[in-house]
Amino acid sequence: MEKIVTFNDVEARRLLSGIFDFDYNEIRYVPVPFTDSRINTGSIHLYALGSKKIISKFTSIHTIKRFGKILTAQIGDEYMDMWFKAYPMFFLKDSYIREVCIYEGLDKKLECYLPKYYGSYWDDEHCYTFSEYIENTNEEKENNIESEITFISTLHNLYFDKEDVSRKIGAYVQSAIDFENSKELIRVWLERIKLDYPLFPDDIMNEFMLSLYNFKILYEETLKYGRTLCHGDFSHKNMKMSPTQIKVFDWEFASFCNPEFDIVNYLVRMHERINDIFIENILQRYKQKVNFRNSFNELVECLKMNAVFYFFVRFIGSMLRNSRSKPDRFLIEVDNFITLYRFLTKKGKKRDDTVKTALKLRYQFIMS
Repeated sequence: MEKIVTFNDVEARRLLSGIFDFDYNEIRYVPVPFTDSRINTGSIHLYALGSKKIISKFTSIHTIKRFGKILTAQIGDEYMDMWFKAYPMFFLKDSYIREVCIYEGLDKKLECYLPKYYGSYWDDEHCYTFSEYIENTNEEKENNIESEITFISTLHNLYFDKEDVSRKIGAYVQSAIDFENSKELIRVWLERIKLDYPLFPDDIMNEFMLSLYNFKILYEETLKYGRTLCHGDFSHKNMKMSPTQIKVFDWEFASFCNPEFDIVNYLVRMHERINDIFIENILQRYKQKVNFRNSFNELVECLKMNAVFYFFVRFIGSMLRNSRSKPDRFLIEVDNFITLYRFLTKKGKKRDDTVKTALKLRYQFIMS
């Protein structure tokens, strides 16, 4: 079915015409193939310029503002104040051009993993990005795990402890205040999760509530493990296969943080349920390829902390947003998160007693 032409469609054609010196009237909208499940037809459009196919990615500040309103059924001024405190508009506006900066500035060793970048346009309210369209393939994603781990370990090795370089190419650098500003919103989300997912394990939820009131302590612990440039949303939904290897896109969440954040996201967002053997295999492959972790146990310890952060800053929002619109997929992801956290708890050594005691005392003080 042909897409209804909208104002952004007209603008996209005009910009494409200028980038490629192609007649505006000869640029055709192409319906996204049904089998290509990795294209979000809400903000992603596909155009043909002769034999060349171009992805046009459109983002609007109004769309991002509305994102906060769909995360819960209970919307009010107080909730929206929490949303904008946790995700200030300057951060959302910066995310428009982050992918452009990544495409233009990422280390040349990683160019083969990126779709070809053709150009972009942005102002205070909108952003258009134009890149290569990778045709869908029928190859099983499981066969490409080695390429996926090679890519993410290469990215992490190249930028480990290189904060200035990461900043220059648009990565967001996390700080303690980011997490402190999110605490009120996360608390509301956690209460909502108890209603939407009543079977979510109480022991994990209680441990997360403990960590919520002690973000600063947990955050300072993560800094000891070093940070790197992370994709921020590394998962199968944000990669495709070219004839020779994977292509990774959607870099809006690229940030300078613990590399394990990417690994948590990758494992949780598998399209099928994972198990301990699969997790162990992925972590062993990753550990063999990175040069900044001294032991497997160190990797597991940092993964556990990042699983908590991931749940707070990314996953509970996804659970709320998709519990009704994509229930089957996200029930798998909930199961994957629980499986991963159980694995990390079992494999990792217990948290240092002094830190653990400080967390408990702080929590008891607040609750009293």
